[in-house]
Amino acid sequence: MSPRVRPDHLLHLPLAHAPFARATTLQSIISTSLQTYKTKGRSALPRPPPTLITSEFSHPVYTLGRRDAFSSPPNLPSNATVVHTQRGGQTTYHGPGQLTAYLVADIKNLGFTPRCWIHMLEQSVIDTLDAFKIPAGRLKEFPGVWVAGGKRKICAVGVHMRRNVASYGVGLNVGDQTMRWFQGVEACGLPGEMTTCMEREIGPVDIDDVREMLADCVRARLKLPEVIEGTWREYAMLLGGKLGVKEFVDQGLWEME
Repeated sequence: MSPRVRPDHLLHLPLAHAPFARATTLQSIISTSLQTYKTKGRSALPRPPPTLITSEFSHPVYTLGRRDAFSSPPNLPSNATVVHTQRGGQTTYHGPGQLTAYLVADIKNLGFTPRCWIHMLEQSVIDTLDAFKIPAGRLKEFPGVWVAGGKRKICAVGVHMRRNVASYGVGLNVGDQTMRWFQGVEACGLPGEMTTCMEREIGPVDIDDVREMLADCVRARLKLPEVIEGTWREYAMLLGGKLGVKEFVDQGLWEME
């Protein structure tokens, strides 16, 4: 990786309009690299930095959390992909109009407990929405971020933890095209009419502006000095061929733009 990126920086990997599988594969490789570092230390590879992957997925996907592991909710649109994941929670939507952000990091090294990590993710989204003049908060009974005094959900939160390495993160509804995918579906166990997006609250918003603001709000909540925007190729080079480059090639990521 470029010398400008250090383990105490937040590395931001924006994937733009990527397929869901591309982002989750990249997330898996980064999580594996962190686990390898925790087990074998610097003899295996340099310490990976906290890494934020952001994307507006190019195809609609419904992800099922561990609570829905043995069933698929009814009434899901036939033109969307359904994927079982390791994150907590129930079914939610990812795809066009939504900014999905996966934050992969060693939470213990950053001084967080699992509960505080989820709180940090929610607060980073609240901070982001505040920058766009959208008052938001959390509800004690339900995870995620809410607007209109808790009447409408604008962001889902779900994480996976293994040996203090966190993955997955948030799905923030930005554009109005997200709303049709919530109709008739109880995403996160809630009826579609309880879901909203930034465009419905304040009008059209550039998702890239939201992406940059969210990255900086995460950085601030992690108390890191800087966000460095990089590419998956830079991450692969950080691993120096000891872990990562072969995996990127095997997974077909090396050829992607």
